Amino acid sequence: MRCWTPETWPGESWTEDIPRECIDAAFAGWHPAVREMVGATTLHQRWGLFGQHPLNRWHRGGVVLLGDAAHAMLPHHGQGANQTIEDAVTLAECLARDSREAALARYEKLRRPRTRAVQRSSWVANALLHVPDGPAADARDAALGRIGETLEWIHAHDAVSMASASPPRAESL
Repeated sequence: MRCWTPETWPGESWTEDIPRECIDAAFAGWHPAVREMVGATTLHQRWGLFGQHPLNRWHRGGVVLLGDAAHAMLPHHGQGANQTIEDAVTLAECLARDSREAALARYEKLRRPRTRAVQRSSWVANALLHVPDGPAADARDAALGRIGETLEWIHAHDAVSMASASPPRAESL
């Protein structure tokens, strides 16, 4: 059986059925507890990880994009739902303070840099999680002990304070 990872994703679905043997081969050499857990599943799939180019606009008229619709993320920081909540909080704060058009423009201005930073950080994590054994993996493993400090900028963010501290747009006054 030949198991391989495609250079480009082979289909339209984000999952693909694969033979059980390919899953076993992917975890060969891992700790027995991990192999036992993986071996207990009846789901024999691999999942594609997809990115999205940043959008130029997150709103048109009264329609506003939030979350993955505006800024899809890889799952490596577990931030997809959280960024959507931050979007919603920021949008609500902006709408409470500004005219609709000014609020939507301010929402994008406030959220775009943060969501792009989280996206970029998740792509970096993707690369770090897939390094082969050796010095790069050893450095990554050592850095994992400081992960709380490393990712504090993500987890300590206060969307309400950020939106409230930003002055309303002049056309709203």
